Amino acid sequence: MNNFMQQIMQQIIHKCKEEIDKDEKDSTLKKDIINPLIRYMGRKMMPYIWFSIFVLFLLMICICFGSICLYNRMYINKKMN
Repeated sequence: MNNFMQQIMQQIIHKCKEEIDKDEKDSTLKKDIINPLIRYMGRKMMPYIWFSIFVLFLLMICICFGSICLYNRMYINKKMN
């Protein structure tokens, strides 16, 4: 009896794999599940992405401004000596 149930389960799994592998099911799977999921994740992640870009931009400005100020201080100190 156990062997019989195992065979039935293997057949069911095999049939499900065949159905999923079909091209028409693949496009339906992409259209109905994967694409909405990616859009949802993109909408939820977008504020974090923009915030990260903003922080990196500020960091670049601070580094550039700091290096310019440091260069000017070194130039003034050399000029005074």
